[in-house]
Amino acid sequence: MEALIECMEQVGNAPYDINLYPKYIKLAGEQDSAASVNDGTEEEEEETLGSLGAEARGTMVSAMAATSDVWLPLLRYQRSNLDALNKSEDAQTLLELFSAARKDYLSIPVLRFQALTLINLYTRQQEGDGEATSLDHWTEENVRNQLSEISSLAAQHISKSHDVWDLWAKWELELLEELNANADMEDEKEEAVTRIDEMFLARLRQPHSNYNATSELYSPFVSSYFPDTEYESRLVAATKARELPLKQLSWREGNPKRVREHLELRAQNGGFLEWKQYLAWEIGAKKPQRKFIVAVYERLLDCASRERWSALCAVQDSPSDETLSEALKVKAANLRDVWEEYLTYAQTGDSTELLNLARRATRALPESGTVWAIYMRAVEKATRPTDDMEQFEWEESIPDIYSRALQINLLQTSVEDFVAVTLTRASWSRRMCFVEEEGETVVEPCSPLHRSRPYGRCHTNPRRRNCHRPKGRGR
Repeated sequence: MEALIECMEQVGNAPYDINLYPKYIKLAGEQDSAASVNDGTEEEEEETLGSLGAEARGTMVSAMAATSDVWLPLLRYQRSNLDALNKSEDAQTLLELFSAARKDYLSIPVLRFQALTLINLYTRQQEGDGEATSLDHWTEENVRNQLSEISSLAAQHISKSHDVWDLWAKWELELLEELNANADMEDEKEEAVTRIDEMFLARLRQPHSNYNATSELYSPFVSSYFPDTEYESRLVAATKARELPLKQLSWREGNPKRVREHLELRAQNGGFLEWKQYLAWEIGAKKPQRKFIVAVYERLLDCASRERWSALCAVQDSPSDETLSEALKVKAANLRDVWEEYLTYAQTGDSTELLNLARRATRALPESGTVWAIYMRAVEKATRPTDDMEQFEWEESIPDIYSRALQINLLQTSVEDFVAVTLTRASWSRRMCFVEEEGETVVEPCSPLHRSRPYGRCHTNPRRRNCHRPKGRGR
């Protein structure tokens, strides 16, 4: 217990240092004597937590991005709390954890667990199981919106997205069967039929590995809820809907081999190098497609982060093994390189997507000055006022981002990272000194210091005098 207390103090002093968490989580797990509670959503054996283990993982995910190895036990623990207590605050906490877990890394096990949990909690509420019936978190509309968001994320995984989407589809079909059995719900039934039909067609337009299974679900749906005269035309339309995505799975037109699917399966069964090869193929394609490149980057990030976490845990178990320490350095460098490459690629796309990605990167790599610098430059570019559109507002200003980066207290240990952030902040301050006003270049006060020294030297450029007086005017 003393070792755990000492480790907790270390984490409290440096909550953003990922190197401390493998030991913290291990010691907390060893001290946990609480009985494990099965969440009831999976038949196979699952890792369960007590309160100390959940606290350790909760501390980590509140500070930085985590892999499914950390997230899944924590989500199961929170689900078991909800099952035991049925409190509204536990339901809200679970939904917040779901949202946070989805933002860290693309993980099919995490997304599948969320989908199963939402469906099971909805079913339990419909059956009137205890206090859960008073909660509005598991209404049909809320659960459907959550499942739609989860399935959209899972769609980036060609070979495994059906593990999530099929759950959603079967849930919708079960609800439709209940409506079909109720003669008083005809309007609701028609609305559901239209919605599910659109859902199937949208799925067929997505590249995925089990088109046959999707078609097997769609065919009886059409035969049951549409006139016989429409059956053939609807199946023909469905076949046409999947022609393009099937072609996208191929190396080139006319080649029946589904190379993109093959590369993903190979990478999934391999590791970081296989994902890098897959990414190189996507980027080097004759007609690169952004949605596939982004999807592979997300999968590569998940792979690199899990490899780094495994290496961290291995070093924790054998701290004197130099081979493991060197392997950890390689894995950490791999993750950092992928994030920086991904951010560079994202700069060619939408500014809001870049901002969200860069903010995710600062959570995943709080020790990287390059990542913080890219985030600050992205915020400056996105919030710069233009003549043809309103000024874009972002949640954080550059001074706020800079302060947060320094408060984490990791950049100060690396001169290179510290300089990258500081130069970006200083460059922004210098640019903010100058604005255009009525066609004349003037200098805007760039800090409260200028207001107290109206004719002093600029704190961003000591050689410039009269820093916020209009150019060309005397004192």
